Amino acid sequence: MWTRFAILLWLGLLSACGHAPAPQPIASTPPPDPRPRVRLSKPAEDVHVVRLPVALGEIAGAALTPDAARQDLVLALDFSSSAFEPTGRDVDGDGVTGVSKPWQPAVGSGGLRISPLEWTTDPDDSVAGAELAATRTLLSRLDPDTTRVGLVSFGSNVKKLLPLSPPENALAALAAAPLGAQIGGTNVSAALVQAARLFGAAPEPGTRRSILLITDGFPTLPPPQQRAEDLVAEQAERLARAGVRVHVLNIVSRQVQPRPVLEELARLTGGSFQSVEDPTELPVWLANTSLSGVEAVEVRNATTGAAGLAVRLLPDGRFDAFVALAPGENRIEVQARSAAGASEVVHRTLRYEPGPGQATALLDTLRQRTRELELLADLRERRQQQRRELRIDPTRD
Repeated sequence: MWTRFAILLWLGLLSACGHAPAPQPIASTPPPDPRPRVRLSKPAEDVHVVRLPVALGEIAGAALTPDAARQDLVLALDFSSSAFEPTGRDVDGDGVTGVSKPWQPAVGSGGLRISPLEWTTDPDDSVAGAELAATRTLLSRLDPDTTRVGLVSFGSNVKKLLPLSPPENALAALAAAPLGAQIGGTNVSAALVQAARLFGAAPEPGTRRSILLITDGFPTLPPPQQRAEDLVAEQAERLARAGVRVHVLNIVSRQVQPRPVLEELARLTGGSFQSVEDPTELPVWLANTSLSGVEAVEVRNATTGAAGLAVRLLPDGRFDAFVALAPGENRIEVQARSAAGASEVVHRTLRYEPGPGQATALLDTLRQRTRELELLADLRERRQQQRRELRIDPTRD
């Protein structure tokens, strides 16, 4: 009896399952479009009237990719012993080039050298001086609404100068940095470990994490040399897995033979590597290091066919430009490009009506930005020429 009942119950369950509705497939969310998206802040409105004595309009905004709407950046500055030696260049532009002072021990130091700030007649002309000047230039160009900055300095050891904070806090931390506290060798791996700790847990969606490493040498600690380089390679793999990009600016030293370890660090993490032969050029290279992944922004007056003037792409993806205007309506087009492709074209209409007003500041800004971009273009052309010469003669030093 119980066997018959169990069979009937089993058949009933099968019948019920056969009539049960099929499970609905889970809706899949398409991945975000990896191409950059352009947002214009100047002008904010679709149609804008320009009344000036000069036919010139300003364009500004941001080109953002889905993974880089915000930036967390840690600057790692090399303050090892070699960073306080004279560079042979007038880095601070005061008309005097710093030179080494005669060596003398500090009183009561048992023969140790005095503070590294006293090693030269002008410490601002040292590599450390160039790093500080370049970092100040970079920080002034970062958007505090979207970018947080941390600071570490390193030499034989590493010092955390600032957790992730607004860029203006980083400027204050630089001014109070204890220069000379990390002199000695160059412990790059420890600097990378400390920089990674500042990021903390996984980033919020849309936040890109980057380390900017500035050094005039190569890893020397902990000894031996190969161990120091192996530790950097290990950190490169960890950072790559965590999605942290490392951008390296390597100030070339005539006393130091270049080694591939730092270039490989940048490659493995998806960052960039830039060798800097003249320390006075460091502010230009650093201020034009792309953190956003956006490669270029194009601005065009579609009405006249004229290209934008002094188009600057800032490290965090913001941009600015000028456009020459014709009387009446001018249709302006803005488009950004990254490795993933080009953005949609964003349009604005600028209606130019000649009128009174002051344009001196506007023209001064245009001239200043033009000079800056011409210098950058010249540096890049010289670098390309050097690479072409190396391909022709790979034995050339």
